[in-house]
Amino acid sequence: MTDNLINIYKQRLEVMSIVCVQTSSFYNTCKNVIMCLSLLISSVLAILNSATENLNDLKLPNIILNSFLVFLIGISNQLKFSELNEKFHKLFNSFSKLEHSIDRLNNLDTPMSSEEINAIITKYDDLMETVDNVPSFIKKRVRNQYIHKHLPFFLNHVNEAEKQEFIKANSISASIQISAQTSDIETNAII
Repeated sequence: MTDNLINIYKQRLEVMSIVCVQTSSFYNTCKNVIMCLSLLISSVLAILNSATENLNDLKLPNIILNSFLVFLIGISNQLKFSELNEKFHKLFNSFSKLEHSIDRLNNLDTPMSSEEINAIITKYDDLMETVDNVPSFIKKRVRNQYIHKHLPFFLNHVNEAEKQEFIKANSISASIQISAQTSDIETNAII
């Protein structure tokens, strides 16, 4: 019973590590795109302002580009991409450390005590309380990729129709592969 419970939490930790890595990567990409656009706009402004003698000709483009630059900086500050990237990177490290502690305890000759199991579950629950702002496309992708594992509760919001459709699609492709392998074996046996 306790081995099964530990296995469930180990799988949840593995999935959460993947969720955190993908979410951290997403927010890092958002941060980098905004930073590159800001640098590009600033460079264009510098070139435009130094290439012309009459600054009145560039008044409107300067206003537009400066407004867009301020908009990008405001979006970046409001959505806090850097902070979210850092947060999910730290969460990834925490989930990974907890997963490794399970491995370490499993490798000991003595079975895990109920105190050790409760400490792992408590730490997992504490970490899960800090998980928010995971984009829905990441949730869906991870849920579909790891549907055969014990998922964290916030990824388990799969309706039964989606789950049955996924299982049916995978069982059809599996049966096609098995029948193809069987026919190859029969062909080789005849030859």
